[in-house]
Amino acid sequence: MSTDTTQRVGSIVERTELGHELVVVTEWRASTTDSLADLAAFDHDRRRFWRCTECRQEHASKDAFDAVCIASRPTNN
Repeated sequence: MSTDTTQRVGSIVERTELGHELVVVTEWRASTTDSLADLAAFDHDRRRFWRCTECRQEHASKDAFDAVCIASRPTNN
């Protein structure tokens, strides 16, 4: 009996001028019986997105982070 699991791989890519610390995340659904060669050969059930580790926003493109990161805005205390 095989089960489906969600796998994620992420790595820090860059810090933008607007204060976002971006990680590119690749997420896919895989059966526990799939070999690594099978996973590498096919792009089905896979999505890639960008996440800011500071404000937790997620976008399909890193160009979509066009506003200042809310986590890096100065506070008026």
